[in-house]
Amino acid sequence: MIGTVLNLGLIVLPGLRESLENLNEPWLPILGLNREVGSSVEGLQIRSEPDAHGPSTTSTCSLKIGHIDAINVRSLFAVHFDGHEEIIHHLRHLIILKRLVFHHMAPVAGGVTNREEDGLVLLPRLLERFFPPRVPIDWVVLVLEEVGRLLESQAVRREGSPLLLVLLLFLFLLHDEGRLRKEARVRVRVVGETRAAKGKTRAGEVVRLERESQQMNRALYGPLTRFSTPRLASQRLPFQPHYFASPRLALRSPCLPHHPHPHPRFFSQPTFIMEKEQEQQQHQKQGGSLPTNRLALEKSPYLLQHQHNPVDWYPWGEEAFEKARKENKPIFLSVGYSTCHWCHVMEHESFENDEVAKVMNDLFVSIKVDREERPDVDRIYMAYLQATSGGGGWPMSVWLTPNLKPFHAGTYFPIQSKYGQPGFIQILQALSQAWKNDQTEVENSADHVTKALHRHFGEGAHNEKEDKSEVDFNLDEIFSRYLDIESSQYDAKYGGFSPKPKFPRPCVFTGLFHYYLRGEGEKKQSALAMAEHTLSAMFRGGMHDHLGGGFHRYSVDTYWHVPHFEKMLYDQSQLVNSYLNAFLLSGNSLHSAAATDILEYVLRVLQSPEGGFYSAEDADSYPTHESTKKVEGAFYVWSLGEIEVLLQGRVVADKDGKSVNVATLFAEFYGCEVSGNAPKSSDPHEEFVDLNILIQRTSTQELAKKHSVSEGDLVEALAKARKTLFDTREQRPKPFLDDKIITAWNGLMIGEFARASIVLDDKRYLEAAERATAFIKKELYVGEVLIRNYREGASGIQAFAADYAFLVHGLIDLYQASGNIEHLSWAKSLQDTMNELFFDAERGGFFSTELDAPNILIRMKEEQDNAEPSSNSIAVLNLARLGKLFDSQEYTDMAWKTLRCYRETMTTSPVAFPYMLGALDILIASPRQIVLAGNFDTLRTMQRTVFNQYQPNTLVVYATNEASRLALRSLGLDYISEADMAHNDLPTAYVCQNYACQLPTNDAADLA
Repeated sequence: MIGTVLNLGLIVLPGLRESLENLNEPWLPILGLNREVGSSVEGLQIRSEPDAHGPSTTSTCSLKIGHIDAINVRSLFAVHFDGHEEIIHHLRHLIILKRLVFHHMAPVAGGVTNREEDGLVLLPRLLERFFPPRVPIDWVVLVLEEVGRLLESQAVRREGSPLLLVLLLFLFLLHDEGRLRKEARVRVRVVGETRAAKGKTRAGEVVRLERESQQMNRALYGPLTRFSTPRLASQRLPFQPHYFASPRLALRSPCLPHHPHPHPRFFSQPTFIMEKEQEQQQHQKQGGSLPTNRLALEKSPYLLQHQHNPVDWYPWGEEAFEKARKENKPIFLSVGYSTCHWCHVMEHESFENDEVAKVMNDLFVSIKVDREERPDVDRIYMAYLQATSGGGGWPMSVWLTPNLKPFHAGTYFPIQSKYGQPGFIQILQALSQAWKNDQTEVENSADHVTKALHRHFGEGAHNEKEDKSEVDFNLDEIFSRYLDIESSQYDAKYGGFSPKPKFPRPCVFTGLFHYYLRGEGEKKQSALAMAEHTLSAMFRGGMHDHLGGGFHRYSVDTYWHVPHFEKMLYDQSQLVNSYLNAFLLSGNSLHSAAATDILEYVLRVLQSPEGGFYSAEDADSYPTHESTKKVEGAFYVWSLGEIEVLLQGRVVADKDGKSVNVATLFAEFYGCEVSGNAPKSSDPHEEFVDLNILIQRTSTQELAKKHSVSEGDLVEALAKARKTLFDTREQRPKPFLDDKIITAWNGLMIGEFARASIVLDDKRYLEAAERATAFIKKELYVGEVLIRNYREGASGIQAFAADYAFLVHGLIDLYQASGNIEHLSWAKSLQDTMNELFFDAERGGFFSTELDAPNILIRMKEEQDNAEPSSNSIAVLNLARLGKLFDSQEYTDMAWKTLRCYRETMTTSPVAFPYMLGALDILIASPRQIVLAGNFDTLRTMQRTVFNQYQPNTLVVYATNEASRLALRSLGLDYISEADMAHNDLPTAYVCQNYACQLPTNDAADLA
């Protein structure tokens, strides 16, 4: 049977290639697979992939543009230009306009109206506020008229969703060829071509697209920074757009807003996961035995979750690669992590299925990777997925040649075609056929893609031709741009810097706090106000665990109410940093209470008996001990009836002596209702009917006034009620604990426990940091190098740049808190090792992996601050601090060389580099060292005076005894000789500027 293949290919006319290298969009590579050969569908299948942080799946949307007999579709976008710079200039604005519509439809979707026509009313307001004034008005009119015309057309199915506006604009770009040519001399055409029944796609077209896609992503990184956050948030969609932490990757397909781990509440049906142990027990009761694969020998909790799959899984390593080469089979690479909900879903649907396993075992060599163990592998193939699809997420599914070069990728796939997506089995079979029939073309395509990845992400990237210096950084201008962008994205009502879903993104607060120190007037105050408002809203919201402490991963709604319930160590550590800094700048006790809340949770749940910190808690758990299926959030939610029973008989007396039920007060304070308190828009599948997610709805002052009770009595009653519910909750089945201890994440946590021990004046926190440090030094420091992680012994994985950077950062903070010179000495030694293993002496910056790391396709550099800080950002910060402590020009030069590596992108898109901006701020500022001399116990008042201020440019050196002074001098701190004695036999401080010390003082107040 003959089918129609729609080919939207990027075709570049002679003379325009150079110009087009600076014009592109990541949504242009729209790659998709339609249904089986000969099947009849109505619509063009357009696939869009998700981002790299948060929930994940792959979805497809259909446009009814006519009845076609569809076979395999692999689509590229074709654009012809009849002019040069002027045309590119105008097309760039049309792209911005399209994205504006796409990003800013939340007010319509949020409930104001569901009629597409009202989007036209909204557009002029958006244009007036956001659109550059130089855009020709005829372009605006053109788009508005075309949208109106298409809305009236019977050829387009009306879905009643603002998303349709974006789809219509896409159709407009594809079909209204004449008007586009007339208005801007740009022709956009769809090339339809008929293929044989096998429906093969020319590899050259795909290669060209994927190569150009890399250039496009980079080209749009600067010009479209202000539109870096998607603004579409429709209550009616069965999925939710994800907040893009990386502005470069925030430019997504016009077809579909995509969510890397689409939360189950926004998917077509709620999904539950069968517990492995109970499945095994049931299977054994029936007389069966479970298969066991090679993953049973691994230590990663994520890999062990798959040890009884019928899939013949291999861990990442030479055994799998040799098998693929010997049998000439492509590799199926599946990457995820133990607390990833949609990783569990895909496992239960596909990897536990015997039919799927047979296909995988017959046609592929299947490899399973824990992204938390192997961030290097994850980062390489995520870069490929994002570059070719505009997004990414987990589980990440990548198909590789036997020499590890990627040729296809996606995220979650259902086992059979549904939700408008191709089924996993069909994809496996189609890709296997492509490999068998067109192996040479597939390998050529993979080669070209790999070269493009090398060019843009490998050792040749970020090559500065000139030797620039610090004068090239206009820090005031960069920070001003940073504040302008964050202000434009700020949610003034609910806090946060994105629509739903909302992620905490602690790096944003770091940038705002540094701006506060540098800024003036209203802008200075607005930076702090935005941070405080957001942090306060998060702490009152349902994303915060009001009973057990700590924060969940993110909120699926705009109110910080309904969370994705997993808890990650790296979130806890960074949020402690944010709340401590907010407390130091504002004095608001809510922020210190939030920091304490997180630290107590980490001590109770995440610190191992040996001292190291575990990685995460899962979102899913059993509702009861008798349950056989896990449900997300089951551990954390309550019915009002449960609360009333637990608090029955407790009362608080009002002013008139009448009794007020504590259950009533608790329910009002935390917004608990009989029918449940989850907003319908946040729970479209009614999973939380009759259940409540605790969220603070009022203040104790307002509630006490309403019921005429003493605020003190109310606070006490609520605290006791929380303790009762907490004790009851502890009897429930608990979420899975990932007890893997990761060096990098422990480094972040060590630093925050150390800082908190001073700011919150709690010695337990310093002891926790010391224990974790001792554990890492004992178990994860072998032969003068670090190991990545520990579980039942150290893994065999060498540490990455992030492990060194984060641990050095934590050790510096630990020295600042403890005065123990061994911590500073180890930090310096680790920094020297990191410099040797990872620093790019030619171009600057740090690679993520060592030079000769085995089986790594590309040696990449991590640049942008996302859910975790960039290793380069923290490395620059460490070099700046150590350079100032040791007066080391070598460290300082390396810091500047790294900054120059990212100067252009950091200047044009500072929101991607807030931690690095902070490091730049410290590097440029005049160094300030404070030497504290005397017995350490007598120095605590001075120490608290110094650290109870937010002054990131200040570092403390301790000269507490002769041994410490000698050690400091041996490390190169020569200026310590000017300030190494207690003055008047009292605790003494020497304030040194540029290594020249002022007269000593015995008064702590002089340090304020």
